[in-house]
Amino acid sequence: MRLRSFLIVVTVLGAIGCGPSSGSGKVGTQTEVCADYATSYCNRLATCSPYRVAQTFGDVTACVERLKPICASVLQAPGTGLTTEQYGACAAAYTSASCDDVLLASWVPAACAAKGTLADGAACGHNAQCTSGYCKHGFSQVCGTCAALVPSGGSCSRSEDCEAGLGCVSPGTCGATAARGASCRTVPCTPDMVCLNGTCSDRLAADAACVVQDYACNDDLGLYCDSQTLRCTAMTPVPVGGSCATGVIVCIAGGCSPNTQLCEAALADGAACNTELPCRYPAVCVSGTCRVSDPTTCH
Repeated sequence: MRLRSFLIVVTVLGAIGCGPSSGSGKVGTQTEVCADYATSYCNRLATCSPYRVAQTFGDVTACVERLKPICASVLQAPGTGLTTEQYGACAAAYTSASCDDVLLASWVPAACAAKGTLADGAACGHNAQCTSGYCKHGFSQVCGTCAALVPSGGSCSRSEDCEAGLGCVSPGTCGATAARGASCRTVPCTPDMVCLNGTCSDRLAADAACVVQDYACNDDLGLYCDSQTLRCTAMTPVPVGGSCATGVIVCIAGGCSPNTQLCEAALADGAACNTELPCRYPAVCVSGTCRVSDPTTCH
């Protein structure tokens, strides 16, 4: 299965590194550009995957309100190379970005990228703080360390560690990935593809024939492979308070409580966390507490 932006906190923070000013090039205040960025990003995400917005935030309004303060913290980060002047070009990039790009875990528009002043080895929370342009995070961590991208043949723990065009292939080495139509028996596919019958292929649409073990149905559309019909089928969205006891469902902006068998809201920032309910995206559970990345606190 490919990795997607809703699963990796680092990606959202990378995207938040700049924001649009309605594509006009006009430079507003930090509050204005962060509001514009969040609105543009969330609207584009909703166009590409209404399911992802519902699952992760609930709706576009909640998405915008969640991302605005995170945007501000990125712009205030020590050593950042980002400026509000970039927001116009970044806006145009998101507006015209393909859905495949927007939904990829590690994709950030080139117009939104920047390099900062922090040397390799320095604490960071965002790529734009680093002279290398990369802040390496551990899994489920909100702060990381500035590091150089790894060339082909070097060791890695995730594909984001590798230079552009490479992926972290087994056994933890940066290398080329296979494109659409290429064999994937020994080399993994590019992140936007799935391996079907030994060949890299597009993900399957609704009602397509499927094999459960292939995980090939388009989950950005909320599809899964029904074990009875062997067809790609839509999951049922359930609001907070609704039953999640039966069927294949997705709780809107929350998770299914194993105790009550009801959908409950995601855990707030600062709340105690465990494996039962997710933290409110893009926060992660760090040492038993839900934390959202704030680059201004990474020292």
